[in-house]
Amino acid sequence: MSSAEEGGITRDLLVLAVDCLDLAVLDPGTGEEDVVAACRRAKDPGPGLHPTAGVCVLPPMVEVAARELDGGPVRVVAATGGFPEGTMPLERRQPEVKAALRRGAEEVDTVLNWRAVLAGNEGQAFDEIAAVAKWMSGKTLKVILETGALGSAENIGKAARIAMAAGAGFVKTCTGTREPATLEAARAMTEAVAEHYRETGKMVGVKVSGGVREASQALDHISQVMGVLGFAWLSPRTFRIGASGLLDDILANLDGC
Repeated sequence: MSSAEEGGITRDLLVLAVDCLDLAVLDPGTGEEDVVAACRRAKDPGPGLHPTAGVCVLPPMVEVAARELDGGPVRVVAATGGFPEGTMPLERRQPEVKAALRRGAEEVDTVLNWRAVLAGNEGQAFDEIAAVAKWMSGKTLKVILETGALGSAENIGKAARIAMAAGAGFVKTCTGTREPATLEAARAMTEAVAEHYRETGKMVGVKVSGGVREASQALDHISQVMGVLGFAWLSPRTFRIGASGLLDDILANLDGC
C-alpha cells in the first residue's frame, strides 16, 4: 500500500471518529455557555466534516442542549440515572431518568452497579438496568460498565452480559472519573458484544470513553472494533467514542493528512 493510500485510509477513519463522537461536557462546574458552545461545535466540528453523533451533558443541562440542538442530527445524551457512581437506588434513578427524557434527552448513559457485580449480586445489577430500560420508550440506553473498577476481563465480560441481557442498546467502558479505559478492557467488552450477537443476532453498540484524548487512540479503538465485530459496527448507530478533548487532536491530525 502506498503512503498516499495509507494517508487516505487514515483520513477516512479520522472522519469516521468525528461522525461517531459523543462530545462530552461533564464537568460539574459546566455552565450554560459551555454547553451551548459544545453544541454549536458538535453541529459544525470543522471544514468538510459531518456533525458529531451526540453531545453528552449532566442532567441540569439537558434542556439547554435540547434547545440548542433543536431536533437536528446531533443527539442529546444525558449522563444520568446513577452517573458517575452507579449506586443510585431505583427510587432516585427513576425520576432523574424520566426528567431527562422529558426535557429532551434522546439517549441516556447510566452506570451499571459494578459494586453489586463484584459482590456477586448480579441480580441486583440486572434489575436496576432492566428497570431503566423500561422507562426509555424507544430511546437509546447506554450502560457504563466502569471497566477500570471491574478489573479483570472476566468481570468486564460478565458486566457486559448483564447489561445486554437487561436491555442495554450500548455498553460503554467507563465514566472517566476513575481509571481510564484501556484497549484491553475495551476488547473484553467488545468480545462480549460479539458473543451476544452470535447467540441472539442482536447488534448491541459499543462506546469507548474515559481517557480517549488522542487521534491515535481513537484509531486503535476503531481498528479493534472492526477486527472483533466487523465493519458493519462502524457507524454512530453501533459505535461511539465519548470524549471532551479528542476533537482538537483529530482536527490537528486531519490537517496533516
